[in-house]
Amino acid sequence: MATTGIHISLKDTSIGSNQVDESISCLVVDVAGAESNLPEDLELNTPYMITSLSAAEGLGITSEWAEGDGAKTMLYQHISEFYGAASTGTKLWIVLVQTTASINFSTASFYTALQPVIFKTISGSYKNRPRAIGFCQSKGTLPAPEYGDGVNNETDQEALNQIQTFLTNMFELGIRMVGVFDGAYIKQGTFSSATEIAKLMDCSAMSYPSVAYCVTGSSPNGLSSVGRVLGVRASRSIAASIGNVALGSVATEEYFTDSDLASVSSNPKTGTPVNGYDVTLANLVAPLGYIFTRNRLGIEGLYYNDGATCNATTMALNKIERVAVGNAVCDDAQQFLTYYINQNIPCDSSGQILQAFKSSAISQFTAQYITPRINAGQAGAIDFDFKAKDDNYIQSEALEVTISIVPNPAMREAFVTTFFVTSIS
Repeated sequence: MATTGIHISLKDTSIGSNQVDESISCLVVDVAGAESNLPEDLELNTPYMITSLSAAEGLGITSEWAEGDGAKTMLYQHISEFYGAASTGTKLWIVLVQTTASINFSTASFYTALQPVIFKTISGSYKNRPRAIGFCQSKGTLPAPEYGDGVNNETDQEALNQIQTFLTNMFELGIRMVGVFDGAYIKQGTFSSATEIAKLMDCSAMSYPSVAYCVTGSSPNGLSSVGRVLGVRASRSIAASIGNVALGSVATEEYFTDSDLASVSSNPKTGTPVNGYDVTLANLVAPLGYIFTRNRLGIEGLYYNDGATCNATTMALNKIERVAVGNAVCDDAQQFLTYYINQNIPCDSSGQILQAFKSSAISQFTAQYITPRINAGQAGAIDFDFKAKDDNYIQSEALEVTISIVPNPAMREAFVTTFFVTSIS
């Protein structure tokens, strides 16, 4: 008699290795004052890692300090807003800097000095390097803004250029980050008028794909909430937009940074409120490539318009999440290929890499890196391929690697047509 029944088994399969922590961020904050104003345990140009607001308070960065010696800096607020979005335990580096008229966010010398500071973040472990970095201005030490014929501080575009150069250099050196710059002190009243909005510099016409320009903040003091932007990014998948409405409101009250600064020591007037902001005006700002919060009709709270970077909308790297995914995949390639340095790569007498070796390596990279990212929804598809450089490995002793990424894009718009009919089939 034949055996009958249902036979079931559960097989284990490889879906890839666990990925590293890609939420690690860094805040570079102008402390706006003499070094003696710093909390006792802190020094300028030194990276400190914290994992909570209470850890920052343990370093002396308290609300009391923020209202006293730290009154001209947004350090406490940036950290508080970071952890208001990101969970306790999320790693955050803080670097305190003191800008001057000659060395500041718009000068190359500032970033020359910053580079070795950021490299100190990997002294304990390369895994602790930041994947996002924010540049936060102060309430007082920068020279009074000059606008010329525009409404943005004239030094801002050069600052974006310098940050892009810095991030490109750091990318090549193995620390790959996306940056957010504080678009402070835009000319008073700019965001309340369509005529003035038209005078804003067009970030979507720039070629700074690794840098975002933030122009809204929780305080009406002309400074933006860079810490919150990084916290929201850190709290989500690297492929998730900071503007993802389904993931919840990011704020309840915010202001644009169009606050007047008549002199370095004055108190700015209130910037244009985001709450109740005219949708028509918001839609004029949106194509210009700024990071800003806005209302979403019918839904409580405020949400980022999107994660735009200072790059053309036709380019792939025009959003924070695209840059983050691209950087992460490049990190994967670096880690994987580093193990092949000084290893003998099998090839034939004409210098072509043997197919068996190539297939094995591609399969290994796919299992270890590509599959986890696809399963996490970070891309639609990723292809990894390589060949001998110059088509002759014997001569070049080098590989030419190509990685192609199909993005998993966030919905930008929906077009709805509604009409009445006599029946629906």
